[in-house]
Amino acid sequence: MREQEKGAATEELMKELRNRVAARGKQIHIPEFTEKKSADRFDPGALEGGLKTSGENKDLNRSFASPGGNPVKRLIKKICTKQIRFLMYRQNEFNDAADQAMNELYSYIVEEMVRRSKEPSKSEIPAFAEQIFASQESLMEDLERQAEALEASNAALEKEIERLERGAGEAVAGGAGSDADVAAKTADSAAVTESTAGATEATAKKDKICFVVQRYGDEVNGGAELLCMSLAERMVPYYDVEILTTTAIDYMTWKNEYPVGTEELRGVTIRRFPVERDKDPAEFKEIHDRFLTEGISEEEELKWLEIQGPYTPSLIEYIKENRDTYVTFIFFTYLYYPTVMGVREVPGKAIVFPLGHDEPPIRMKMFRREVFGKATAYFFNTEEERLLVRSRFGGYRIPYLTGGTGIDLPEDINADRFREKYADRVGTSPFIIYVGRIDASKNCGELFDFFRRYKKEHPSDLKLVLLGKPQMEVPEDPDIVPLGFVSDQDKYDAEAASQLLVLPSKFESLSIVVLEAMALHHPVLVNSGCEVLLGHCVKSDAGLAYSTYGEFAGSLELLLSDEKLRTQMGENGVAYVHENYRWDTFVQRMRIMVEHLKRTGGEVK
Repeated sequence: MREQEKGAATEELMKELRNRVAARGKQIHIPEFTEKKSADRFDPGALEGGLKTSGENKDLNRSFASPGGNPVKRLIKKICTKQIRFLMYRQNEFNDAADQAMNELYSYIVEEMVRRSKEPSKSEIPAFAEQIFASQESLMEDLERQAEALEASNAALEKEIERLERGAGEAVAGGAGSDADVAAKTADSAAVTESTAGATEATAKKDKICFVVQRYGDEVNGGAELLCMSLAERMVPYYDVEILTTTAIDYMTWKNEYPVGTEELRGVTIRRFPVERDKDPAEFKEIHDRFLTEGISEEEELKWLEIQGPYTPSLIEYIKENRDTYVTFIFFTYLYYPTVMGVREVPGKAIVFPLGHDEPPIRMKMFRREVFGKATAYFFNTEEERLLVRSRFGGYRIPYLTGGTGIDLPEDINADRFREKYADRVGTSPFIIYVGRIDASKNCGELFDFFRRYKKEHPSDLKLVLLGKPQMEVPEDPDIVPLGFVSDQDKYDAEAASQLLVLPSKFESLSIVVLEAMALHHPVLVNSGCEVLLGHCVKSDAGLAYSTYGEFAGSLELLLSDEKLRTQMGENGVAYVHENYRWDTFVQRMRIMVEHLKRTGGEVK
C-alpha cells in the first residue's frame, strides 16, 4: 500500500470515528494525519516507510515480511515510541481521558491494519468504523475513571523509555499490554535474561510463586488443569513453585479423594484443601436454570458459585494469611470459587489466566466485579480470548501477554501399537477421534447424532473413537467406540492412528487436543460456533469448521476422500503449532510477567 493511500484511508476512517464520538457529546481531539513526519504527530506512514528504511530494524523488517510474524508489538516498540509519548502525554489542552480513549482507538486501528496488511477500502470504512466503535464503546468510560493513574504513569514511562530504545525488550515479542506498560515489560525481560544464569546455580535462593487451580494431579482430566500443571513444572528451574488446590478429582461431584495436606510432585509443592460441600446436581440445575431463564441477583450469583463448587474457604484463608510469602499468585480459570474469592485477597499480585469463552456464566456481574475488575495482569491463551475479555470487561490499562501453552510430543508415538492394544475394539478400521470429557456441555450429543446420520448415508467401516471420561450416556452403536480415560501414551498413539480429530464443542478457550492433532500431521474438524477453534483453522489452514449437519457431512467426506488434502493440512498444522505454541517461548513470557509483578507488586517478606 502506498503511503498516500494509507494516510488517506486512515484519515477517512478517523473522520468517521470522530463523527460517531461527537454524536455522543464527547470532546475528543483528533490530530490531523500528514505526510510530514513530526515528533508531535503519529505518522501512519511509519508503518511501511519506517520498516523499510530504518537500518537498525533488520530483524523487524523480516518479522513484518513474514506471514507468521507478529509485528504490532515490535512496531510500537521500535518505530512509534516517541510518537506515542507525545500523543499520550503532550496534548494537555484536551481532556485527558478522552484523549487516552482516542489513543486506544488508534492502537486498535493500527493493530487491525497490520493484521490485515491493508486498510479498508473507502466503501468499507463505515462498516469498519462501526465495528471499531462498537468494540471500543466501554473504553471511553473505563479510561475516564483512570485519568489520574494515566498522568502518574507518565513519569515512570519517561524513566523507562531509554531501556526500551536500547532494544532490551526483544524478548517481549510474545505479546504486550497497555502502552504505558510496554517499557516496564522491557525492563522485566532484561531482568529475566540477567537471572537466567543465576537460576542454574543450585545454591541460589528462588522467589516463591503460587498457582491457584481447582484441581491438580496426574489423575485429573481437564484442559485447564493440564495447562496449569505443565506450566508449573516448567517454572521449577527459576522459582520455588507451589500449588494451592483442592482434594477433589471429579468436577462433577467435588468429592474429596486426595488427602488434605502437602505433597511434592516433580519438584512442585502441592497444598491441598478440603471441599466443604458436595455438588448437588439437582440444586445446581435449579439455580442455573433460573439464571439462564429469568436471571438471578448478585447475592444469588455468589450462592451459584458455592453450589457449583469447589467450595473451599480454607484455601482462601490460607491465601489471606500468606499473601506476602509469594511474589505472585497465578489463577487458572475465571469460573470457580478459588479464583473469584482469591483474586481480591492479593491486590497487585494476581495474574489471571481467564480461559474465557463466550458462555452464559461469563455474563454474571460477580465475575466483572471480583475477577476482571481486580486482576493485576492477564495471560490470554489466544487472540480471540483477549478480544472477548477486552470487549466485555474493558480494563485496557491492565497489562497482558498472549500465547498460553506449548506443545511437546513424546518421541515414542506408535499408531500400530494402539491398533494392537485395542484390536478387539477398533481392529483395522479407519476412525476419527474425539479426545476430552464426554459431556453434553461439550456438544457430544450432537456429534453422536451427526456421526450416526453420516454412517447411514455413507456406509463404511469408519468408526468414531472416544477418549475421555463419560459424563453422559454414549449410544450403543458398534461404530462408536468409547475407550474411557486412557494413558498419555495410548492417547498419542490413538491420535497418530486416526484419520482426523473432531471437536464439536462451542466453548473452548484454547484446546490442547486440537493443537496436538495438528502437531501430529492430522487435520481437524471443529464447530464453527467456537471463535477460538474457528480461529485455529483460519490461521493454520489445517482444519475445517461446520455449524450444520450438511457442513459436517460435506467436510468429513472431503477430508476422508482426499488424502492429498489431509497431507497438506497436516503439514500446515505442524508449521502453525511450531510457530505459535512452543514451551520455551511460553515460559519466557510467563517469567516476564512474574518479574513485572515482582518489581511492582510490593515488598515480599
